[in-house]
Amino acid sequence: MRHRLIHGYLKVNLATVWQAIERDLPKLAQQLDDLHPGNAPRARRRK
Repeated sequence: MRHRLIHGYLKVNLATVWQAIERDLPKLAQQLDDLHPGNAPRARRRK
């Protein structure tokens, strides 16, 4: 994702980026928390 955002410039599909943020980022945060719980405060989640 980083490579696309940095080098894709105007070719980045913002809908895809937003989908990754909403769908994939919470899963990643949970997986990282499972690996090392208690290290960092959890991000506020929107309802």
